[in-house]
Amino acid sequence: MTRITCVLDAKASIGENPVWSCEERVLYWLDTTQRAIHRFDPQSGVNRTWTMPDLVCSFALREGGGLVVALGAGVYLVDLKTMSLNAIEEEVTDKTQTRLNDGRCDRAGRFWVGGMDLEKHRRIASLYRVD
Repeated sequence: MTRITCVLDAKASIGENPVWSCEERVLYWLDTTQRAIHRFDPQSGVNRTWTMPDLVCSFALREGGGLVVALGAGVYLVDLKTMSLNAIEEEVTDKTQTRLNDGRCDRAGRFWVGGMDLEKHRRIASLYRVD
């Protein structure tokens, strides 16, 4: 029989985008509306949190450390050790109407991210690729 176990009572608003780091043996995840990136260590039970300047929509781990992160309408490189945030593109979408949403890396290392209509009913969002 399969069991589902709560491993972290995170009190998140929207907990999503879990990504396991084999190198660090930790789980990164997001709380989008709280603008937070989390790193959960299942061995110690410690959950570390970094607050970002905008909605955290999605991310991917980078070779050699750090993250590529979709924040609101832009895509950034984030170094969690130094807390540096370097824009790849600050405004990929028209932030008055859309924002970035789910994203993933492909086998070639490209980051793909979808857009979403802020009003959630218009068909105006697009799909983007970061090479």
